Amino acid sequence: MAAHRARTYIPGVNPLLMSLAAVPMQPWEALNPLMAALLVITVLVVLAIGYLLGRALSGQMRTAESGPAAMAASEATDMRRALRRMEQEVNEMTLFFVALPDLIKQLNDNRDKRHIAPLLLRLLDVIFEPGQICIFYRSAREDGVFKLAASKGLPRAIEDKGLLVRAGEGRVGFVAEHQMVMDARDFVTSPSFHGDGPGSTGRIQIDLIAPMLDADDHRTIGIITVGNLTRTPRNEKKMIKMVADLGSMGIKNADYHQRIQTQANEDSLTKLYNKRFGADQLSLSINRAEKENKPLSIFLFDIDHFKTYNDTNGHLEGDEVLRQIGRLVAGTIRADDFAARFGGEEFLVVFQDTDKEGALIAADKLRRQVESFPFPHQEHQPGGKLTISGGVAAFRTDSRSSTELIRLADEALYEAKKEGRNRVLGCRTPYMSGGAEPEPIRL
Repeated sequence: MAAHRARTYIPGVNPLLMSLAAVPMQPWEALNPLMAALLVITVLVVLAIGYLLGRALSGQMRTAESGPAAMAASEATDMRRALRRMEQEVNEMTLFFVALPDLIKQLNDNRDKRHIAPLLLRLLDVIFEPGQICIFYRSAREDGVFKLAASKGLPRAIEDKGLLVRAGEGRVGFVAEHQMVMDARDFVTSPSFHGDGPGSTGRIQIDLIAPMLDADDHRTIGIITVGNLTRTPRNEKKMIKMVADLGSMGIKNADYHQRIQTQANEDSLTKLYNKRFGADQLSLSINRAEKENKPLSIFLFDIDHFKTYNDTNGHLEGDEVLRQIGRLVAGTIRADDFAARFGGEEFLVVFQDTDKEGALIAADKLRRQVESFPFPHQEHQPGGKLTISGGVAAFRTDSRSSTELIRLADEALYEAKKEGRNRVLGCRTPYMSGGAEPEPIRL
């Protein structure tokens, strides 16, 4: 009998342990420390559940074997119901813990937080089988605003519109502000909640809702809602909180890697791309323009008499000029364009989907922005102003090579210097026939 009990199959637990054992684990040193700790806790919890459920099931089986004839019919029925309920709970936990290790690995490996929300959505679907799921991220541009990042079961009109919720607005905003895990009953009994109010948030079905919190500054960085549940685990609030905590760690992990990547690609002084990354992005942009048969132009410029400014006012003041030039460039170019600090006081701007004529207009707009800006001590500069000079070259029109485009734009820059500075010129377009080169293009 003892041997028989040792081989007892525990519904849900045995396949759970087998599936966990089969999960390929990466080296611990490659894991985010928080992810590694959570994975250890998960395995311990699974083992504890298996042990306790195994004892409970074995005990009930021994009772049934010892005297089934003596048991009352009602007691036997109660026992069968308890066993079915226990088996159902174990199966539900099995689904969760089988999916969990793979989710942890993907969250740890992911470097883009846009992909975190779909991963969480899959796990929520496994746990609750809800008719509706909404996952919101905190907006990076507007404080206290949360934007829909992923969803299931929302009306198409709301999804297409792009749902935004403010802290304190409706149920989602209430949880964002108060940072509590809540179910539908909690909103009814809460004296602080005063209803959903007007807007699309009233159309979100919420049976459970949980905030994703930043462990460092305790801000709400996201919200998870599930509604119309077809599966309700016994500890549903703890389950959704665990998913929310996983989401928080995934977002923080992605943000951390994004900051590291940004620091590697960014010029620390101007906050534009550095030369290496700018050149790489130019090559990628040219390849894309070639495939899509679109124009592309570059603008290479530097600061007129910058050495004079540095010698007169000092390098700290010169650094401040470079910072301000970076701000002016970032504030003038379009969202699809990009810029890089290409040397000491030299900058490269890449105008996507822009021909040479359009680039000359855009470059001269930037020149005028710099000329009109009230830089400190500029009255001591030659001409009484701090200005820039630059050259423009166009992909396909002037060259198909990124290196050649930069060379042509650099030649036009020096032509602008010779002509008196504070101006933008288009490069001479090379001619294969060997005839006379045309004059640089002027506005």
